[in-house]
Amino acid sequence: MPMDKKHLADAVRRQLAGDTHSDHIALVRAFEGWTRARADGGVRCGWDYARRHFLSGNTLELMSDMRRQFAELLHAIGFLPDGARTADHVDASHNRHARDVSMLRAVICAGMYPRLVSIRKRGKRNELATHEDGKVECHPGSVNSVFGANFPFPWLVYGEKIKTSGVYVRDSTCVPAYAALLLGGDFETDAEGAEPHSSTHPHSSTEPDVGIKICGGNYTFSAPRNVLTLIRGLRRELDRLLDAKSRDPGLDLERSGSAKVVDALRTLLAEEERVAYGGGSQADTYSRRGSEFGDGDSRGGGYTYGERARGGAYGAERGGGSFGRGRGRGGGNSRGVSDWECPGGCGWVFGHKRRCFRCGVPRDGGGDGFVGGHRDGPGHTRF
Repeated sequence: MPMDKKHLADAVRRQLAGDTHSDHIALVRAFEGWTRARADGGVRCGWDYARRHFLSGNTLELMSDMRRQFAELLHAIGFLPDGARTADHVDASHNRHARDVSMLRAVICAGMYPRLVSIRKRGKRNELATHEDGKVECHPGSVNSVFGANFPFPWLVYGEKIKTSGVYVRDSTCVPAYAALLLGGDFETDAEGAEPHSSTHPHSSTEPDVGIKICGGNYTFSAPRNVLTLIRGLRRELDRLLDAKSRDPGLDLERSGSAKVVDALRTLLAEEERVAYGGGSQADTYSRRGSEFGDGDSRGGGYTYGERARGGAYGAERGGGSFGRGRGRGGGNSRGVSDWECPGGCGWVFGHKRRCFRCGVPRDGGGDGFVGGHRDGPGHTRF
């Protein structure tokens, strides 16, 4: 590609990604757009689409062949039903979540784990870090390399790292904490069940949050005990379902009743996505991203666990419902009389929060700034 066209290619890539903050989803949308163009107008239209979007037609052809071969292998071992020789039909029962962005994020997170990057907002800029390298940056060719990007979640997963003048991560996707906890590796809690550095509000009688650690304790979370119980229960059911499916690839989830587990996961992820993008309806949220996935599709299921907390994607309020009740971030009043400004420069925090939901700094600015981990390490997330 000519150097004078690079800015155009970057613009096209970001247009494909929309506000998903995902290089992987941009690639999926580009591939599906090319597939439709070729199906509607033949090979020539497919090549024209690739040229307009600064894509390699040969690479897209290779991806199509690999996708077809993979579907045939899945069919041969029983994971795809009889008569299903391709994974291209999104309306098929085995591919019914292909249009759900929140589920795509979760699958990407499961595939890329434990390649995690924490995001901490510092004024107008973002600080990215991994536990192996410390400070990192998104590769300039990534849709996430825009200065001051407003990430919906405080985590990225990535495909690879390269080191030049600094350490850069390529092929990244912004993912929610629930995806890392439910579909990532093992997690552990503190020996006594509560985070040793956590503290309750002076006027609160609630118990301290439970500390959760992943990746060998390099990343920390905290949550009320009832939320941890729900996470453990859903994680246990997901592990059981994956084990049963691997032993019996032809297992019908609908007939076995296991589809409810998938629906529960989908609902939880969709609700977190909805809250992160402003608390609108799931259908409205999907239409704002509208691009290569088509129009009018809902982003998530119709089940509810109770409204998420008004703390946004990073936190949840104790109280009614399985995960607390309140307004989604951006829906309703932006700053109430009891809201406070983070001493670390992250912006405004809802009044019911004892700590900043981005960096963990307590309301009065005291302490070490984290509920767990070390001060210079990746951030902390509370549910």
